[in-house]
Amino acid sequence: MTPKRGTARVVFRRDKVLIGALCVAPTPVAVMRDYLCTLSGQNAPESITGCVPKSVPNPGPVLCSCFGMGINTIVTAIETKGLMSVESIGEVLGAGTNCGSCRPEMAQLLARMQVREAATALDRSGIAYLPFETLHSACFDRWPCATCLGCGPA
Repeated sequence: MTPKRGTARVVFRRDKVLIGALCVAPTPVAVMRDYLCTLSGQNAPESITGCVPKSVPNPGPVLCSCFGMGINTIVTAIETKGLMSVESIGEVLGAGTNCGSCRPEMAQLLARMQVREAATALDRSGIAYLPFETLHSACFDRWPCATCLGCGPA
């Protein structure tokens, strides 16, 4: 509890197993609800923070609701496995293979990543320069960032 801020974070446990979490504040509280939902029924001491610990890969905001697939998980697979189409993402991760409502977002994500990759290649070759400082600073840590999705100025 932080009386100065008027906030409270409470976790409910039964036999050291998480059964619920409550965050109360006069303004929105930064918590990863998707992550907290995965902790139910586990001994999760870090659950009071409401954030993904640094030791756990952050899946990011959910892009595919059917399979609970986060955008960072999809971006990592695209980068590490060389996925170039929505179909290949579906084959490898399953995302987009159920209801299909996330397929347009995945196509946009692929297009943004290909544009960024091409711009970076041009910058390295000395042929052109892309002013990366116009992007949100979080894009450098984990692209796309939740603020601008790597597609617009900060």
